[in-house]
Amino acid sequence: MSLENSILTANIAKTDGGAVHIDGSQEENPITSCTFSANASTKGGAVSCSESCQIKITSSILYGNFPEEITTPAGTVTATYSDVRGGGYGGVGMVDKKPWFGNAPLETTLTSDAGTTTKVLLGYATKLLFNGFVIEIADDGVARTVTNIFNDEITFAPPLPGATVAKTRVDVWGPGATDMDVDLYLQSGSPCIDAANGDVAPQLDLDGLSRYDDPLTPNTGAGTPNYADMGAYEYQGE
Repeated sequence: MSLENSILTANIAKTDGGAVHIDGSQEENPITSCTFSANASTKGGAVSCSESCQIKITSSILYGNFPEEITTPAGTVTATYSDVRGGGYGGVGMVDKKPWFGNAPLETTLTSDAGTTTKVLLGYATKLLFNGFVIEIADDGVARTVTNIFNDEITFAPPLPGATVAKTRVDVWGPGATDMDVDLYLQSGSPCIDAANGDVAPQLDLDGLSRYDDPLTPNTGAGTPNYADMGAYEYQGE
């Protein structure tokens, strides 16, 4: 497997690896200049690597996936010049900071059991949510406001057309959110700008745009050029 200049978002797996799961491959399996966000699974919301597989992540962003970004049951993942929430797996050039996307959920999670048309069950709900937060259920584009939290039970309005089942996707958008269209372009001030490995990142980003040296951002990347951005989209200073 090889991934380059790719966006992986809004995927769900009911076992391991919300976006990517590799089992037993002895190849290097490079992931280069990719963005993973708002994917969910039982383990490794972005990437799962098992049975002696090997994955090499470079110049990529893995942030906002549930329950964690990467899981490695009997596999090996290494990362350089990437933004991985929670850290780990990394050599040089790593950051563990909010990437400042244009618009993305604060958290993505899965329901722990069946619910009703006005209630869902979420593990660790009180750590994710507060009354007044907006949630989106099953990627339906409807803003639903949290009205009560009791242990792992979340009450919301307006109601769903039907009851939820276990492992239904729930996106947490925060208080007062009305725009639930995901925008994974980097914004000014992102720690991912001018921070990738230019020797490995493609010359053009996913939109076909050239690398841009942001005059407001120190070049902390490597290679030539040393100002390529992490992830699939190159910030253009707009």
